[in-house]
Amino acid sequence: MNQRRPDASMTLLTELFDHPLDPGYAAASEARTRRGGPAARPVRAPVVAVAAVCIGLLFTVGARTLGSDRVADGKRALIDQITTREAEVEDRTQTALNLQSEVNALEGEATTQTGSSAARLDRLRLAAGATAVTGPGIVVTLDDAPSVTPDDGGDSRGATGGTPEGTVLSRDLQIVANGLWQAGAEAIAINGRRLTSRSSIRFAGEAILVDYRPLSPPYVVSAIGDPDALRTGLAANDGGASVDYEPSEEAILTDLLPRNIAVQLFRALLENAASEQGSRMTAMDNATRNAGDMINRLTIQYNRTRQAAITTELVEIISGAEAL
Repeated sequence: MNQRRPDASMTLLTELFDHPLDPGYAAASEARTRRGGPAARPVRAPVVAVAAVCIGLLFTVGARTLGSDRVADGKRALIDQITTREAEVEDRTQTALNLQSEVNALEGEATTQTGSSAARLDRLRLAAGATAVTGPGIVVTLDDAPSVTPDDGGDSRGATGGTPEGTVLSRDLQIVANGLWQAGAEAIAINGRRLTSRSSIRFAGEAILVDYRPLSPPYVVSAIGDPDALRTGLAANDGGASVDYEPSEEAILTDLLPRNIAVQLFRALLENAASEQGSRMTAMDNATRNAGDMINRLTIQYNRTRQAAITTELVEIISGAEAL
């Protein structure tokens, strides 16, 4: 197979460079030279220049044509993309408007719920622990008993592997929590952990788990509800007989007795001052009324005396006139 020369595509240019003159013109030039005439000069440079200009023009025209086609294609693609994106924006805007209309409709339905539905929703939220609860209540604290000292020959955690006496167990917290629920507690929390209808109190090793969260003693059980009803119901519970309340009755009496005495003394002083001021007001009112009555009597007496004097003067004047 014959290999193609590297300069095969440049045959025309090579021929122009090697033989710039036409064969007939070259033969005539040689004949004139033999006759003694001047030799013809080759016009190699102008031909090369003209050929280069033509080739450059061809390349320029081709490049411009190709570039214009590419620009046109790019413009069409860009216009198509803009049209597509505008359509997508319109679709999404319409979708957003539809969703907003649905949201407004749902809000309207929620605001037009009946009172019973709203109350039921509140009860469900309260039972699920999704609503914060505040109000009066009681606080029950459960703690382990003091550790057994080595002098007594015991171990604070139970050397035999059993649970030592006086340790708060999970069933103790269950008894207290159930007793508070039965007594009418609205909400219960153990060490800040809110109890719901799905909460669990378990014993794992040496830790008590509330909703799978370990708690450490002392265990503070907070309950929201009527304090008297909660205390009575917790004390009446079968397993809640041994419950210590904080503060104790002695502490409450020690704190309230001085306050009660001070309040009684302040009330007596207040009533005394109020009675004194009331007596003064009554005396001033009586004095004002008496002074008014006296002024009225003196005014009447003055008017009568003046009228009598006027009458006497008139009588004397009339009598003197008759005597004349």
